Amino acid sequence: MAALAILQTDSLATTEADKPVTRTLLAWLESHSPLTQRSYGKTAGRFIQDIGGLASLKSVTPSAITAWLAKLKPTRGSSGQGRATEKISASTTNQRLAILKSLFRALATEGITGNPAAFIKSKQATHKHHTALSVHRTLEGLAAIEKVNDPVLRARNKAIALLLLNNALRRSEISAIQIKGVKDGEIEIVGKGGKPARIILNKPTKAALEEWLRLRSSTSGALFVNFWHKRQGDAVTPVSIRKMTQKYFGCNPHQLRARSITDLWERSGHNIGHAQAHARHSSPAITERIYVQGRKVEEAARYQPDYS
Repeated sequence: MAALAILQTDSLATTEADKPVTRTLLAWLESHSPLTQRSYGKTAGRFIQDIGGLASLKSVTPSAITAWLAKLKPTRGSSGQGRATEKISASTTNQRLAILKSLFRALATEGITGNPAAFIKSKQATHKHHTALSVHRTLEGLAAIEKVNDPVLRARNKAIALLLLNNALRRSEISAIQIKGVKDGEIEIVGKGGKPARIILNKPTKAALEEWLRLRSSTSGALFVNFWHKRQGDAVTPVSIRKMTQKYFGCNPHQLRARSITDLWERSGHNIGHAQAHARHSSPAITERIYVQGRKVEEAARYQPDYS
């Protein structure tokens, strides 16, 4: 029942009639990766609590889901000025809707409910271009890591930075890597959506990982661990990785991932297929829209007419 604890709700006190729902909910959560479980569990738990508990899942209507999504507010920084009236973005709303569709699809498969979320349309979201960190700032960040006095911390941070910069890993993927997944110049990761992926390391990244593993002095568990406070020895969290890149590079981890994808696209002669494979996107259109299009606009600006 550990997965159910992720729901963070007290609305799971079940009657005999609710047990099939609880079993289905548990199986649904456990079919996903641990990181996805946390995301799905948080949204599902909040929804179940807001509608009045497990029994109410059987009577949910499409209009009730739409109304619930419309009322959602940002969950972080809620104490900030003006946050009380701020709404979540269209992309976040769509993510919450996708989670509810998945939940009700699992319940419908077991014949417990229909799927009231099935025909609710997603909102039109504005797609943002991810801006890559400048090469100059990237090199400054790497140099700053090399100056860290603690050799263990230096080795860990360098290995994480190179996985972001050379392999375009996401911070959630880095957090979930296990030592047993590192072998023969490759690592096995759990990618977005719980999809496994094989990552081939170049010489600098391989050397950095070998140095970190030598100092890590362990043959099992998470590849990267925290050093400080109550989390010492636990797997490094995505939040810790963000704090690390903010400290040394002055940016979030995704800007280093964007640097990696942009560099590969340019080094490969603007081959969008290679860039897609490097980014591990399901479609080259995603890579084109999010990472490459902004760069093309910048390059095109160089050829603007110069009437005066």
